[in-house]
Amino acid sequence: MVRSGIAGTGRRADRLSKLDDGTLGHILAFLGSSKEAARAAALSSRWRDIFASVHTVSFEQPGLGYGGDDDDSCGCPKRPWTFHLAVASALFARSRPAAAPAPPLRAFRLAMERFMWNDGATVDQWVFYALRHAGAELELDLSLRRACDYYSTDEAESRKSRPLRSDTGYVVPRGLFSCAALRSLRLAFCKLCCTPAAAAAISLPSLSALHLSNVLDDAGEGSVQRLVSACPRLADLTLEHCDMAGELSLLRNTRLRSLAVRCCHQLSSIAIDAPELRHVEYRGAAVVPPGGSASFLAFRFGPGGPPPSVISCKVATCGEHEEEEEPGDLALHILQPFASTAERLHFLSTHMAGSAFARLPELPSLRSLHLNGRVPHDHVSGLAAATSRVLRRAPGLETLTLFFEHKRHDRYAFEQDGDSSDFRFDDEAGHLDAHLLRYSEYDVLDAPAAAASEPVPACLRSTVSRIALVHYQGGRAQRTLARFLLRNAMVLEELYCGFAEGPLWIQTQLMREMEGWVVNEKACKEFR
Repeated sequence: MVRSGIAGTGRRADRLSKLDDGTLGHILAFLGSSKEAARAAALSSRWRDIFASVHTVSFEQPGLGYGGDDDDSCGCPKRPWTFHLAVASALFARSRPAAAPAPPLRAFRLAMERFMWNDGATVDQWVFYALRHAGAELELDLSLRRACDYYSTDEAESRKSRPLRSDTGYVVPRGLFSCAALRSLRLAFCKLCCTPAAAAAISLPSLSALHLSNVLDDAGEGSVQRLVSACPRLADLTLEHCDMAGELSLLRNTRLRSLAVRCCHQLSSIAIDAPELRHVEYRGAAVVPPGGSASFLAFRFGPGGPPPSVISCKVATCGEHEEEEEPGDLALHILQPFASTAERLHFLSTHMAGSAFARLPELPSLRSLHLNGRVPHDHVSGLAAATSRVLRRAPGLETLTLFFEHKRHDRYAFEQDGDSSDFRFDDEAGHLDAHLLRYSEYDVLDAPAAAASEPVPACLRSTVSRIALVHYQGGRAQRTLARFLLRNAMVLEELYCGFAEGPLWIQTQLMREMEGWVVNEKACKEFR
């Protein structure tokens, strides 16, 4: 009876289309990209003009394909006119006559993988349009990578970003640095030209988030410093592969809550006075001059001393030095000012059993520890001893996560033959990474005498309730460490193990032996 009643009513009413244009435009803005929003707007005649009411414009240019039909004789892609037309249409469609005026622009995100030398004027036009039509809060995200400077491998962290050449790249217009509505600014593969003469005109009173990646200083030096100093409300600052040297002063940024510095190798120190700082991230390497000792990024604090509120720290050794043994003082030097308050620590090192793990400071407030690094299958003694020393420095630890990395292989191998250069996909690397599991029933998994003679970390017996082993590959070293941890985790409640790729029978064997090591029978165990 109910079915017949519904069938007799005919087509159901479209209640969504009865909403006003502003509400529908707000819904389309959540589709992620303007391309998808335009497709959705073409579904019906009612939605045809709704695209002009979308308050977020977001475009991402497709990546490069070497050797394809879209490449010219020099290996560079042909002019992508369709992308430029799509961006211009999305922006200027907001100015077309409509039943209701277009809402203020909230966000403009542009990612170009084929930025050409003569694209600067076009991008300037788009940026100034976004600034003129901005609302009370504007998010601006520009990533303008040149086509001929494009090198990328997804696996190699250090090759994701390449510095621009000084004679190329997009110069950010100075008018951008006086936008009172700008709330979030992300710049990648651009150049800044904040000269001392123009410093007085730089004012971003509403900016709370600033992310700079692969940014060059077109004014010689000091552009990044002048930009940061003009942001009194800055709460989130990220600097990655930036062209800056000497000391960075953040003494005016007293509202800073998150600070990330990645691979800014010429930066020697940071002066900071931020009592609300909560998160600190550093990625880099020690600078070792010829015949000298290692030097690290130094934190110089204001009159109040180290921020008392830092609860999260992330420290990573630079990927450009993967094959070198990192100095053991790196973590000790970076973490020492925040060791007493840090509750979460994420440490990434080339080798999990390396000296950097052994020199962590005392961490009395630490509750969550995440360690990343490679582990040679035969490095049994070093791994067990280093992990045990780390755990003894965190008496209140509750969550332990170990991510076992493996040696990365480039997806692209560069070959040069005479005057011709091309990229080829390295299929051998894919085969090498396909099977990483190691298992032998004859392996001796007892802890070495040196590690066995040391006391078991107190946190293992009393506070550690969750252990996660990510990208677990087996092998004698990792199995010995897992056995040591699980047999001493008396209050363990959750165990997670994510296996590396490999045969199912090896994963099954590793899972069964791990289940036998867990002391608490009521612990929840998850294997993937």
